[in-house]
Amino acid sequence: MSRGKFGPDGFCQVIDPGSRFQGGSGRAERRKETRFPIPEDLVLEVRDESHDSISTEATVTTNISLGGAVVFTQFDSELGSFVRVKSKRHDVELLAIVRGRREGQETLPPYYRVR
Repeated sequence: MSRGKFGPDGFCQVIDPGSRFQGGSGRAERRKETRFPIPEDLVLEVRDESHDSISTEATVTTNISLGGAVVFTQFDSELGSFVRVKSKRHDVELLAIVRGRREGQETLPPYYRVR
């Protein structure tokens, strides 16, 4: 199935979804699932090796997919660390693993990719 994309002339172009590139960078996109830019209020709870709570932080997602979510955080957890993710609005709590992290830029705080 092809998807529409706007070209430089403002008209819609048909592109092959197998040839998707990330943000015009020329790098092929390797994501298995679509990311949805949904800001969702969450509470992150950092856990130790025994899964006991160490500290908590209110935060928000930047995007969500079937494979996980990206959340802003001030925590400094290592890859593979366990975090509890809580959504009061949906009345759900999940145990997730930090699978990626990136330092923030001047205008953005650091964030985690959790699954």
